[in-house]
Amino acid sequence: MTISVEVQYDNNPQGIFYAGQTLSGSAVLKLTESDTVNAISIKIEGFTVVHWSERRPQGQRRRSRHFTARQDYLNTLTYLVGGASNGPSVNVPQGTHVYKFTCVLPDNLPTSFEGQYGHIRYTATILVERPTQKNTTYREAFTVLRHVNLNDDPSLRIPKKLELSKTFGWWVFKSDPLNIVVEIPCTGFVPGQAIPVTVRWDNSSNASIHGVRIKLFKNEEYQATDPYEKKRTDQQSVVKVENRDMHKQGQVRFERNLTIPAVPPTSVSPLIKISYELVVYVHISSGDNPVFNVPISIGTIPLMGPIPGTSSDDQPPPPPQPPKIGFNVDGMSPPEKSGAPGPSQPPAANVAGPSAPSTTQTATSPNELPPPTYEEAMSVTVSDHSDNEEEPQAQEPAMSKPFMPRYPVYNFKDPGKGTS
Repeated sequence: MTISVEVQYDNNPQGIFYAGQTLSGSAVLKLTESDTVNAISIKIEGFTVVHWSERRPQGQRRRSRHFTARQDYLNTLTYLVGGASNGPSVNVPQGTHVYKFTCVLPDNLPTSFEGQYGHIRYTATILVERPTQKNTTYREAFTVLRHVNLNDDPSLRIPKKLELSKTFGWWVFKSDPLNIVVEIPCTGFVPGQAIPVTVRWDNSSNASIHGVRIKLFKNEEYQATDPYEKKRTDQQSVVKVENRDMHKQGQVRFERNLTIPAVPPTSVSPLIKISYELVVYVHISSGDNPVFNVPISIGTIPLMGPIPGTSSDDQPPPPPQPPKIGFNVDGMSPPEKSGAPGPSQPPAANVAGPSAPSTTQTATSPNELPPPTYEEAMSVTVSDHSDNEEEPQAQEPAMSKPFMPRYPVYNFKDPGKGTS
C-alpha cells in the first residue's frame, strides 16, 4: 500500500503569510488502498534554532563544543481523524481525502530566515499514526513575514554624507590634500529598490585613485544560551559594484546604483539579529585605502511622502486585533480573520511629514506603490548539523521537500541608470 501526503494552502500556492493573518489550507492524503489508522494530525510550529560548534584544544575529552539556543513562538496541534487518547481505530478507504484546517498566526512572529548558524522557521507537519504499521510523517516549511515599515523611522529619510581629507608624506614633503565625499540620499530601502551611491573626490595630491568598490553586506548575529551565553557573527556580501579606472589629479564624480535582491528585512529578535551595512572602498596608489561605512535599513514597505489633501482625521481606522491562536477543523466555525495584509499586497503607508529624498526608486505616495512579487532568498549556506555525530541535542525532523523563504521584491518602474 502507498500513501502520499501534502499540504495545500488556500489561494496561496507559495505558502507565504504575514504575521497576524489566518493560515488556511488542506491536508491531502492519497491512498492506493484502504488503511486503518489510529489518528491523523497536523501540527503548526514556529521557532528559532541557533547552533554552531567550536574545536577544543587537542587533548580534551571532546574535540568540539556545541553552542545552542532555541525559542518557540507557535506550537499548535489538532487531530483531523481520531484523537490523542487510545480510542478505536478508524478505517480510511482508498482514494483522495481532504481535511481542511485553519490557524491564526500571532501578530508578533518574526520573519522567516535561514542562515549559516541558525534559522527562524515555520513548519506544518502531518502525522498518520497506524496501529500495526510504521507511521507516516510529512513535514514542510512555509514563509512568515513581519512588516518593517521604513516610514516609522524618520531618521531613515536623512541623507548621509561622509567626508575625508588625506595628505601624503610629512613635513616639507607633505602633499596637497585628497578630498573624498560619499553620499546617499537616504538610508532606508526595500528589495528591488536601488541604493544610489555617489563618490566624489578632488585630488590635488601626488597619489592616484586606482578604483572604487561598493558593497552591501548582510550582518547576522547569533546568540547561544547553552552551555553558556555566547555570540557569533556572520557577514555575507549581498551585492557589489566595482570600477578599476585609474584617476590622477583632478575632480571626479563616480555614481552607481546597487539593486537590492530578495533578502530578509532588518530585524532584532532575542536569538538572531539581521542588519545591513553599505561599505565604500577607495583604492589609492599609496596603499592607505580609506573605507566608508553606512548602516542601511531594509524594510518591506518603502519610504513614501505625504498624500496631498489628507490629514490624520482622514486615515482609516487601525485593523482589528487578530483572535487568539488556535486551530479550526472543517465543520467547526473558523475564527474571525484579522485585518493583516495579504501576501499579494502589503498595506500602503500614509506618512505625513517631509518627502523622502528624491531618488528615481522611491515612491512619493501610496498610490504609486507597486505590488511586490515574492522571490526566494538569495543563495545562503543553510544551517544543517544532521551529519554531526557529536550533536548533543535531538535533531529536528527532516523536511519532506527543500525550502527557502521568499521575501517581497518591488519592481519599480524607473530603476535608474547604472543599476548593478
